[in-house]
Amino acid sequence: MREGIFNPDKALKEIGKLDRRIIKAQTALDEKIARLREEATAMAGPLIEEKKRIEAELESYCVENKKRLFHGARNAALLFGVVGFKKTPGKMEGPKDEALIARLKAVVKKGWTKYVKVRVSPNKDTIKTLPVETLKELGVKIVREDRFYYEVDESALENAIEDEAA
Repeated sequence: MREGIFNPDKALKEIGKLDRRIIKAQTALDEKIARLREEATAMAGPLIEEKKRIEAELESYCVENKKRLFHGARNAALLFGVVGFKKTPGKMEGPKDEALIARLKAVVKKGWTKYVKVRVSPNKDTIKTLPVETLKELGVKIVREDRFYYEVDESALENAIEDEAA
């Protein structure tokens, strides 16, 4: 393109042509990715649904047989992995955000707040760390629950699959 004197119009024209080719290539790539994603979703969809069904059955079984399986422990090692229950970090129960904000404001010292506009919302993560007495003052309680989990032991599974194939 640099034959003799540089021509900016020619340069802009070439850049425009290259941009069009780049966009065309990117569009073709995006379309291929979309088709592949659709194919993968179509193939995996039934598998995902089957996995969810089995997970629900596994959780139900473990809940129904908690004493026999866990003997007071939090988890149980099985042939192909571990099942158990984990304590959740806890969710906050109490007054709605507006009422909680009003209570929080009541315990904050008076001062410069009237000169500043701030969108106020409760910071639930930090509120969960407050002492029980303060939580009671705010009308909040932290509810922790056992959440079911499982982990598949990939090496045990691999060995079992190899044994089945032999």
